[in-house]
Amino acid sequence: MIYISIGINIKNIRKNNNLTQEEMSEEIYCSVQALSKFERGLSIPDVNILKTISEKFNVDLNKIIYDENSFDIEEEIFNLCIKMLSNNEIPSIEKISYKTTVSIKRIKRLFKNDNNNLILFIIKSIDVSIKEELSKIKL
Repeated sequence: MIYISIGINIKNIRKNNNLTQEEMSEEIYCSVQALSKFERGLSIPDVNILKTISEKFNVDLNKIIYDENSFDIEEEIFNLCIKMLSNNEIPSIEKISYKTTVSIKRIKRLFKNDNNNLILFIIKSIDVSIKEELSKIKL
């Protein structure tokens, strides 16, 4: 159910920003009780609250609304890393967890809690992307 997906994503955003429900509710202009209902999937936030969460926590609205499993997590992380690198920012597990709704536990598990594995992932993904582009070129 979409309510549960939104709730899980809102809770992940709150936890990734080290906020209590009280602090988060102040940030998004709702009551603690309402936030608790959102996180448990008992209620759905209105569009204005979703927009506020998206803007204040720099999270794409689609990533709040949809189940994280509906996205290719590795592709999402790769694209985020490329964006970070293009802004002269060195990706790390912690930095990625703040910029996505994927939980830090899942990211740590994916890269075995080692930033070196993240860097290897980026390099391999770039290599695969280059090979795919080269295969499209007819010699």
